[in-house]
Amino acid sequence: MKPSRLLLTTILSLIITGCVVAPTTRQDTLPSQLVASEQEKQREIAIRYKLRQYERLYRVGYPLLRAADFLCTQKHKPGLGVILLSQYDFGDDYTATARRSLRLPGRLIVHYVIPDTPASHGGLRARDELVQVGSHVIGRDKEAETKLFRYLRGNTSYLPVDFQVIRDGRPLTLTVQPEPVCDFSLAIADSDSVNAMADGEHIILTKGMMRFAETDQELSLVVAHELAHNAMAHIDALRTNAAGGFILDTIAASAGVNTGGLFRNLSAARYSKEFESEADLVGLYIMARAGISLDHVADFWRRMAAEHPASISNDGLLASHPTSAERFIAIEQAVDEIRRKQDNGEPLEPDHRP
Repeated sequence: MKPSRLLLTTILSLIITGCVVAPTTRQDTLPSQLVASEQEKQREIAIRYKLRQYERLYRVGYPLLRAADFLCTQKHKPGLGVILLSQYDFGDDYTATARRSLRLPGRLIVHYVIPDTPASHGGLRARDELVQVGSHVIGRDKEAETKLFRYLRGNTSYLPVDFQVIRDGRPLTLTVQPEPVCDFSLAIADSDSVNAMADGEHIILTKGMMRFAETDQELSLVVAHELAHNAMAHIDALRTNAAGGFILDTIAASAGVNTGGLFRNLSAARYSKEFESEADLVGLYIMARAGISLDHVADFWRRMAAEHPASISNDGLLASHPTSAERFIAIEQAVDEIRRKQDNGEPLEPDHRP
């Protein structure tokens, strides 16, 4: 007669309990109030760390969005160069902490003004509380920032906009002249992997990449590369290629052959190495147009090779990126090309195939 599952579970539990070794030193019970206080401190540190990361990303990224506008003629927006903030920007668990530690009112405030932007030229400052922008009254709800940017997107003629704010308890009206920038948002993903990505709408860097990019120049290189992917419509092209491969997989499946998505993967990978190389090239032009130094910029890929040794010779069947060696040499050549154009007074735009 077989033992029941309950009996086996009970026996195993007794065996495990008997094998477990407990700590031998006395440990006092931690007061719940102290634990809660420490949790609050850590939430505050997390909020301020996140804000510093976004300040850096936007300080580096906004000039690139502006410099790349010549590529985004069909996808641009009025740019201000400002980071706005509300108590709802950190998730429900952090709302109370953000409201207290950052002294946030019910309405949006200006958190950070990027230098040399419409916001800075118009006189906006950190801690300005927004009351009204143009004809749009600022609400106190979770959607206040989304509604404001939706309103600002309607200013397709880039006309000056009046900002009614409260500064140091006093009402003030400031006029800001928006400028055209590429319509791609910047974001940081909560991951320690060293990675960045573009999806046609966003430019996303992981926390790991934010740390790995030691200088603003290196961060510019990463952002400009992903920006180039979006501006050159690479994501749409890869999706189109993958869709064609999916059709072949479907046809094969109807004939009783399971390809495991082989044709879709092959189609998606087609030209992806070329797209990566093009994003490197176009990204360098964007950096140059933004006035960022290209000195030693290719060294970043040597560090990336050390971080990802497989990239030194990733020449497998589905390899979709240039090897780090190929990348380094191509970037050096691109830098020489850009400098030659700068010396000759030529337009800083990549050459296109005839």
